[in-house]
Amino acid sequence: RHQGVDVAVRAFSLVKQQVPEARFLVYGEGPEKENLEVLAAGLGLQDDVLFHGALPMEEIVQVMRNADLGVVPKRASGFGNEAFSTKIFEFMALGVPVVASRTKIDSYYFNDSVLGFFTPEHESDLADLILSLVQDRSRLRHLADQGLEFIQEHNWDAKKEIYYSIVDALVVRR
Repeated sequence: RHQGVDVAVRAFSLVKQQVPEARFLVYGEGPEKENLEVLAAGLGLQDDVLFHGALPMEEIVQVMRNADLGVVPKRASGFGNEAFSTKIFEFMALGVPVVASRTKIDSYYFNDSVLGFFTPEHESDLADLILSLVQDRSRLRHLADQGLEFIQEHNWDAKKEIYYSIVDALVVRR
């Protein structure tokens, strides 16, 4: 529930009205999967929101690489406001543009040139954002390019010396 996939499914029902060929793919297992399947069916999306089980890393990387858009709809309540989603980095590293809830943590690390932000738990805001990106392919490409640039500037190779220097400063030498 804290991942907000139900919000994304509801948003997708609004997107689907204007983009009939759209599909929303959900991968993985979890305690909410059955509820999400019921929600999708209740919205008439059983053929358009496709649920798949967990995949090996090599396979899920290919699935993510082929996505048109990464959606990270986590709730801002509870730890969602503070917990960083590695899924954002994973999509960015694969050159996939990302839309995400405007949580405190994601707003701290990213701006609107890197991520498409929407108001947490507002499916109409998410749907509007997705539809605007469908209509503005240049912005979609810009988000993908900016995401790749962000990854290049903030990956392990670029930042490991900073980490090492912090660890060295904390180590008491005898």
